[in-house]
Amino acid sequence: MKKLVKYTAILFAATLLLGLTGLVIDTKAGPDCGSCAVGCAESETATVTITGFNFCPGCKLKKEFGAASNCKEFGCTNALRITKIKADDDCAVDDYVGTTIFYLENENSTKLISELKGKAVEVKGKLYLSMPVLEVDSYKVVEG
Repeated sequence: MKKLVKYTAILFAATLLLGLTGLVIDTKAGPDCGSCAVGCAESETATVTITGFNFCPGCKLKKEFGAASNCKEFGCTNALRITKIKADDDCAVDDYVGTTIFYLENENSTKLISELKGKAVEVKGKLYLSMPVLEVDSYKVVEG
């Protein structure tokens, strides 16, 4: 069990690293912090509602590029491809549409990360503007 937790943590870190370096396939790079912070005062976060598609970057990279991911053994670590985003304040976040973000693991994101692969979801939470990470407050599966 400890070995599985260790390998899951390594897979999550590798997936996060791929996303941070812009290597996640079929995504445009996320906006730089300067452009996304318009209207956000000096905040480094935005409270958002995001609609998107949950998928496993490891499986996608393996299928399309032959990456050495091993989701069958260690399990998938899902991320979110954004199709719609709205900030609760005046923060300009439209540049995030079409990008992939990763979930900060907490009690609210566990099922999004490990169980809802291939599902369209609406997620509410805090988006960290300096990196593609979402701290989940709540979510629901949506049709689409």
